[in-house]
Amino acid sequence: MIAIRNQAIKQLYYIEGISRSRISEFNLCDIDLRYNRMRFRPLRQKKKIWHTIKTETKHKIKDWLKAYNVRDKKAPLFVALDSCQYGHRLSATSINRNVVTRTI
Repeated sequence: MIAIRNQAIKQLYYIEGISRSRISEFNLCDIDLRYNRMRFRPLRQKKKIWHTIKTETKHKIKDWLKAYNVRDKKAPLFVALDSCQYGHRLSATSINRNVVTRTI
């Protein structure tokens, strides 16, 4: 399950160019897989905008959502899976430490 989550995060970070802090802020309601897009708030703007994502990214996120199996639209998209923090929002620092730097 961790590998599936990490693949989705890597896809957003490396292919889509979305920052770690933005990735950590995504909730399930910020995803629209029907139209291949995600919603986030750009720097210094009050309103969220839609960002079109690649089909491969959509499939990675879909795989993660199948494994994650949460229905609450306000739930965080990416959560910690370790025994201490299970189910809590994955922070930008955790994304950096556990996903981004392990691929280098």
